Amino acid sequence: MKVGLRILLVFASIPLAALIASYASSFTGAPLGAGKEATPLTVPVLFAVFVLSLGLILVIGNLSINRYFRSRAK
Repeated sequence: MKVGLRILLVFASIPLAALIASYASSFTGAPLGAGKEATPLTVPVLFAVFVLSLGLILVIGNLSINRYFRSRAK
């Protein structure tokens, strides 16, 4: 069950990180999408926020899964 939750975490974290990155890119002045032009800062912000949020989601998710199964073992 622990492995199944981790696999689910990986597949759920990718779209969640993409949503967070898309939201963060809206603060750069001209977000990507819908035929709009992007500022030079949009793509680096999009990439950096995606990578950082994906890592953060995976770390917090793994810590939560480990903590849950450790508390259930007692």
